[in-house]
Amino acid sequence: MAAPAFALAGLSVALDWARVSGFGASAGVAPLDDHAIFRISDLVDLTAPWDAIVVILMAAAGLAALAAGGLGRLSAGPSRALSGLAGSLPLALGVAEIQYVLSRPSGGGSISAAVGLYLLAASGAVIVGSGWIPSPRRGRSQR
Repeated sequence: MAAPAFALAGLSVALDWARVSGFGASAGVAPLDDHAIFRISDLVDLTAPWDAIVVILMAAAGLAALAAGGLGRLSAGPSRALSGLAGSLPLALGVAEIQYVLSRPSGGGSISAAVGLYLLAASGAVIVGSGWIPSPRRGRSQR
């Protein structure tokens, strides 16, 4: 369940994170768009798509931890811990980005969070929640 959620978190950067509308027009902004400023880019005061880069790196790290656990390169405990940590970051970042978008001045129009941010936060919640679901292999007695 966590692997598809990590993939969706990574794909969320290609979707709109904010929607601005006013004066009869509407436009969406994705973190990969030129000069898109979201929470992390605003903090470091750069126009590079740092928010998108961080999300992609978190998704890749989570998928790598899951793959290492599935291939036996990493035991189940550390694999689940690393994927859980990597999953809590998209959830936290998604919530922080939603707050950031909603706190921006609208300048006569309206600004709202878009589907990409909700997908990011929801995928993080699924990843964190999947750590609480026992795997089918757990709990079996070994004979």
